[in-house]
Amino acid sequence: MTVAVTMTTSTNAPLGDASTDATPSQRCYGALLASAGAVVAVDQLSKWWVVNNVSAPRTVVGPFRLTAMLNHGVAFSAGSGAWLGPLVAGYALVAVAVMLRSPSSTRTAGRAVAVGLMIGGAAGNLVDRLLRDGPGRGPLGGGVVDFISVGGGWPVFNLADAFLCAGVAGVAATALLASKQ
Repeated sequence: MTVAVTMTTSTNAPLGDASTDATPSQRCYGALLASAGAVVAVDQLSKWWVVNNVSAPRTVVGPFRLTAMLNHGVAFSAGSGAWLGPLVAGYALVAVAVMLRSPSSTRTAGRAVAVGLMIGGAAGNLVDRLLRDGPGRGPLGGGVVDFISVGGGWPVFNLADAFLCAGVAGVAATALLASKQ
């Protein structure tokens, strides 16, 4: 007895048929999700390593130093110890949801990756807000691990912050390029 199995899609075309391949928009959305996921993974791994291996500030190369600290404020430790951190984290949740739903986020592959960097950076810091110890200011009141210092002083930031800034620059660059076409 022989049984033949043919896999088809909802349009009854065989899998791998060019008519069923992902659209450019779907591929861009995949790039957005992949870049966001990679940023969260790299950010959380770097924070885990810093928490477990850096007890005192140390110079890495040139002006870059590792200085582990728990930030309960907002970017670059502004508003530290205030209610501002959880408030900004709440806004970040809304911004991530809006960016994921916006068709302009996946207009081009470059824009999709840039938005993915922004979403990943925001999400990496949101993970800290949700899971790390905090001063008890609600579910987003945890502290964010910051550890990169340039010149040994302020500001101290993390990879999520750096990726978020790179994503903002990428979105600006793609918008500028699109306006010139």
